[in-house]
Amino acid sequence: MSAVHSSPRVSLALLRRSFTGLILVALAGPGLACSDTASYSIGIVGDAAVQTGAPAFADGWTVEFDQFVVVVHHPGLIEQTADDPAWVRQLGVTVWDVAADFEPDTESFEIYAGALRAAKYDGFDFQIAPPSANGYPAESGNVDADVVDAMVEADTAIHVVGTATDGVQTIAFDWSFTTDTLYRCAIDIEPTAAEAGLSVIEIIGDRLFATALGSPTPTLAFAAIAAADVDGDATVTLAELDAVTLASSGYDAMGEDVGDLGGFVRALSRSIGSVIDSSSCEIIEG
Repeated sequence: MSAVHSSPRVSLALLRRSFTGLILVALAGPGLACSDTASYSIGIVGDAAVQTGAPAFADGWTVEFDQFVVVVHHPGLIEQTADDPAWVRQLGVTVWDVAADFEPDTESFEIYAGALRAAKYDGFDFQIAPPSANGYPAESGNVDADVVDAMVEADTAIHVVGTATDGVQTIAFDWSFTTDTLYRCAIDIEPTAAEAGLSVIEIIGDRLFATALGSPTPTLAFAAIAAADVDGDATVTLAELDAVTLASSGYDAMGEDVGDLGGFVRALSRSIGSVIDSSSCEIIEG
């Protein structure tokens, strides 16, 4: 997962205020007639592993999450117009616990709902990063104010709390990550006046337990993480993982410069993001 840096020209116009910040709508013409508008919304959801627990890993361990908090920055659609990309971006920083229960009759948490220009969009991107990354104040998505305050005070991008068991022992984990990652995902949507558009960010929880960096279908395991609990308090910390060399853990960094299990799990935290129905996502390190 090497860093990729790109700076395509952004065409932005029509400033519109919304409940979490500002949405910038890229226009092709001088005006936006009613017949040119479409309804559009952005959601966020945890995958099945986050919501209900991961199926048994290759080594027999299972994981359940009590919290999976992420800080989301500036999600936006990308419209390619003659190789000149334009963004429809929801400016703002919001904090979400994707392990929380949904409201009745909903299948995701809503980040934004509004209108945009009816057009074909082939990309979507969003950033998971510490609250300070872009200079916008962090606001609650679906969490209490104390959770927002804690993420801001620690300047943390991701906070996960949960337990793992092999049927004999149970190990808890409470990990925070300060990684800064932009996810740029290929999509194909064309919202119209008659048919609303929807993009849903998906947080893939079990990626934190992959045994190889960068693999699209990694083997998942927890036994080496559990074994790092050297003080025997049934809670494994990132500091304890830092003390485990990668060579002794059986994990594969796939050529990345990672020497210990703590660094490996931190690297994995850059791969938790995706968009439902996306064909692929590029990971761009901040």
